[in-house]
Amino acid sequence: MPPTCQRHASRIAVVLLMAVLLPAAGAAADATASAREVTLVLMTDTHLDMKCSAEDLARIARWIVENAAALNIGYVGHLGDVGDQRGSGALLEMLQQARAALQPVADAGIPISIAIGNHDHRDGGEHPRSAEAFNRPDTFGEAFYSTSPGFGNTFEQEADFGIPHPGGTANHYFTLDFAGEAFLFLTLEYYPRDAVMEWADALVRERYPNHHVVVSTHAYLTRQGELSASSYGDAETGPEYSNSGEDMWRHYLQNWKNLRFVFNGHFIDEPRQQYLEQTGVHGNTVHSHFFNYQNWAYRDGQLYNTRSGGQYQASVLRLIVIQFDDNTVRIRNILPQVNVEVEPATPEAHFFIPAP
Repeated sequence: MPPTCQRHASRIAVVLLMAVLLPAAGAAADATASAREVTLVLMTDTHLDMKCSAEDLARIARWIVENAAALNIGYVGHLGDVGDQRGSGALLEMLQQARAALQPVADAGIPISIAIGNHDHRDGGEHPRSAEAFNRPDTFGEAFYSTSPGFGNTFEQEADFGIPHPGGTANHYFTLDFAGEAFLFLTLEYYPRDAVMEWADALVRERYPNHHVVVSTHAYLTRQGELSASSYGDAETGPEYSNSGEDMWRHYLQNWKNLRFVFNGHFIDEPRQQYLEQTGVHGNTVHSHFFNYQNWAYRDGQLYNTRSGGQYQASVLRLIVIQFDDNTVRIRNILPQVNVEVEPATPEAHFFIPAP
């Protein structure tokens, strides 16, 4: 058994013991959410645990389902890197295990979106950005969304293109209503192509101009709190894979007057979370949140870098709690396996739509 899997096995015993000592699921949250409040649940880069076992992801799914009513969970987003070991046969198996682990969330009628990360692509071959394994009926293809409330469509089904593409559900959207407020949730591929961004631009500005827009993607804001400057383009894939965080903001996002949030993971080590507040050309405030705990472990109330060895990984959920009556957003970092708040979020709160 590899060292990472040994840590995973020992971790399970610790988690089960702590689960007995701590309050039941939901205790980490406040009392039942009001009708004018909704919680968005985000996770990212769960691929390290998936090398060893799908049980960790299954525990996360159970926590979401068990807390859905109390927290009024309206949307769940995975920000990419569900699978790992690109170019190996293990990738498909890991994605199949992840699908089975997360299926209870979809079965519970909770809208759930899965972004594609760089580790979810299969390297090598004719199409280095192939998403064949990611888009199967038994992984995260369209079948996964067949009964999901609010699921709209995919880029592939709506756009005319003739260039190499990840395929399937790598780019898709949801339209959902919370307390009379209409939302458009856009999930975009890892460093989106120009054609994808043009499609998203038309959705936001032409088809859903009065919806609050939330963008989920794998790489956007870095751990330094800056927009990412790198892109995925190379000699094989071509310049169409070229929209870094800077490109996305400069050419598209800053022009979306109804854009509220951008969420991403991908970047690793410290800091584990960052926040960037920007103003679009129409005067709207855009809240960008980066978080990623994939190299971190939790034990006895502390976070440790797993490279020091001996600890188990912390798979942290980021809760975005929107309170419409007082126009505020509270952010929390929850470790669902032991149902604790691991550290204060950055920031802990901000206004949803600041007064002009």
